[in-house]
Amino acid sequence: ILCCGRPNPILQIFYLGCVFGGYYYFCENAFALIPGPGAAAYHKYSSPAAVLCGLLVFYLTSFSDPGFVTPANASRYTLEYPYDGRLYVGPKHCETCKISRPARSKHCRICNRCVGRFDHHCAWMNNCIGEMNLRFFLAFLLVHVLLCT
Repeated sequence: ILCCGRPNPILQIFYLGCVFGGYYYFCENAFALIPGPGAAAYHKYSSPAAVLCGLLVFYLTSFSDPGFVTPANASRYTLEYPYDGRLYVGPKHCETCKISRPARSKHCRICNRCVGRFDHHCAWMNNCIGEMNLRFFLAFLLVHVLLCT
């Protein structure tokens, strides 16, 4: 989501509001029922740990470098991900960043930077998902799938 031509943290704030509001509601209404039918005593300790784990991977995904390609590190990405001539035909040049773009990299129009092994720009994270933070993003998805089950 763009605001004034730059990435906007409104969805991050909304996510944090949902997490803290939902956990507050859980503590007010359901915490007294633990232990009970369908909820063992360890749920009193595992629920805060799960929420903290979710917040940790949210933070790591949102504020870590996704693998921005700069003139200083473009050669490393080119060696690591060479053009194969079949799927990745190159070399390509990014007119905006003024660099020779390595294979599997794309220019993010929201961040206005090239990202190595670019997956997508996640509005919820307010950050690109690329080579360096993909594992945090997948952990974020896994934690939230487990929280919802």
